[in-house]
Amino acid sequence: MSRRGGYGVVALFFMLSLAHAVAQPESTSGQPANAQQPVVKPASTRPSDDLGTCDRYLPVNFALPSAVVTTLVSLHISPAGDVSNVAITRSSGNRDLDKAALACASGLHLAPVLAAGEPIDVVLVGGVFWGSRSHSLGFPSPSGEPNLCNDAYPPLAIRLNQEGTTAVSVRVATDGSVQNPVVTQSSGYAALDQASLKCVASYRYFPATQNGQPVAIDRTLNFAWRLAHPPLGPVVEMSVEQDGSLFIEGQRFSDSDALKTKLAEVASRNPRPGVCLIAMQGASFNWAALQALSHATALLKAAGVPTGRFCTVPFAGMH
Repeated sequence: MSRRGGYGVVALFFMLSLAHAVAQPESTSGQPANAQQPVVKPASTRPSDDLGTCDRYLPVNFALPSAVVTTLVSLHISPAGDVSNVAITRSSGNRDLDKAALACASGLHLAPVLAAGEPIDVVLVGGVFWGSRSHSLGFPSPSGEPNLCNDAYPPLAIRLNQEGTTAVSVRVATDGSVQNPVVTQSSGYAALDQASLKCVASYRYFPATQNGQPVAIDRTLNFAWRLAHPPLGPVVEMSVEQDGSLFIEGQRFSDSDALKTKLAEVASRNPRPGVCLIAMQGASFNWAALQALSHATALLKAAGVPTGRFCTVPFAGMH
């Protein structure tokens, strides 16, 4: 893997969506991993608020408007968990979307809402997130957006391929803030459990009401930490030259346009996302090597490969 004039020995692995880097935005959908060379990236993490998609209530061949907002609905929930008296509290601005939201929320049977450990009769504000990929029904923040943990996956957990589900019990106060978070079921990994607690701390909800007055309720949120495993395409070997240029398949690239053309040519052989193997020479990872790698990373980004699409493993011999 060594190249003339470059660095070597310390190998860095990057997931590189070669086809998408020059054509499309990254997809976050998970696919089966290649058995020989799994590469992982974080998937969006949503707690158990998500009650499922509402697409089946939309008209046939319905075209979603380019700009939509969440339909907010009020839900009356009995101590047995039956949902009734569903009403629009904020329109999405589209009659068909609002109608679908009402149909989706009506007739649900949910887990009873608890206060001090006892089921209560309560009104909650839910929402159908038409701006999300799944068009799901859940319990939004006061802005109408879902409470998410999109960028919270611990980097070391990604590198170690750690996955699991963390259950966190919380108290939703009368102002909608989340208090007293406690891990009631561990994912098996301290980093994922701590990330769940960090996510919960930033969450906000519409306050629950009982007889028209705000009331504190107890909830349990299940954070499913999963990594997307994309199918692998070509493995592209690169080496970083001392000036930060990239050496690929016998060619040296210091110009982003030329590199973009090269990556498109590689992608044309196999349109699936591929793996980029980058090597640097030297027994240690020193300042000069770091500068060269930084320049090479900027070169890749200028060629249309966002750094967020990289998946790295820990460095060896770094000081």
